[in-house]
Amino acid sequence: MKKIVFLFLLVSTFGFSQEDDYSKIFSNFDSIQKGSFQSHINRIVNLIIYDYAKQKKEKSSEILIITKIDSLGKLNLVHTKESTQNKDIKKSIIALYKKIPPFFIEGMQNQTFTSYLTLENNIDIPKWREDLFSKKENNINNFNSLEKIPSFKNSTIQETDPIKNFNTNILTHIKKNFRYPSYALKNNISGQVTIYFIIEKEGNIKTIICYDSHPSLQLESISIIKKLPQFNPGYINNEPVQVSFSLPLTFKLQ
Repeated sequence: MKKIVFLFLLVSTFGFSQEDDYSKIFSNFDSIQKGSFQSHINRIVNLIIYDYAKQKKEKSSEILIITKIDSLGKLNLVHTKESTQNKDIKKSIIALYKKIPPFFIEGMQNQTFTSYLTLENNIDIPKWREDLFSKKENNINNFNSLEKIPSFKNSTIQETDPIKNFNTNILTHIKKNFRYPSYALKNNISGQVTIYFIIEKEGNIKTIICYDSHPSLQLESISIIKKLPQFNPGYINNEPVQVSFSLPLTFKLQ
């Protein structure tokens, strides 16, 4: 009989036109960003969102994407699942991946990452492009830069420290929704997943990225985060802002 144990540690963080040169999007990283897997993934995700918006689709779409980085640092699409069942999205991502230059980050070759995205059809395309091609990594804030951090609505947990309150609520949510993936259980798969997600200005979550460990564990981690309720958003200068949060979640069999 296998005993299931899960461990976690909460840590707050942080179709193009022909004339576009995709290599510039990744070549303008500074020395720290070049070695940051999260920096590369943020750009890739933003490229996918931008590409979808440029196609001027009638509807927004939720999509799950599993991507593998091969030994040469190139991206390969493994699997997609779209809410709109639009086959063009898969073709667009494959074409886009061919245009993204290889990148080399120690330990990430032959690894997979899983993304859950909301592809909007009404973003500000010129501004999005400007941000992509600038040296600015993104406009997303981390907890340390906020005047007021996000909080759970109607929570019965009320810690004095806002960060401790947030962490306690996340911990409670994970305990309630944690399920060991059946595939991983049958195949003795364990490991630690790094989860990164963005809380929007409205308090909802539209982007979740998981990497490290096996895809089955990444998919379960995304399932847990998708079940989070809408938050009270984070604030800077009395204005709601996007906020990033990350945590490692360990799946362990004993």
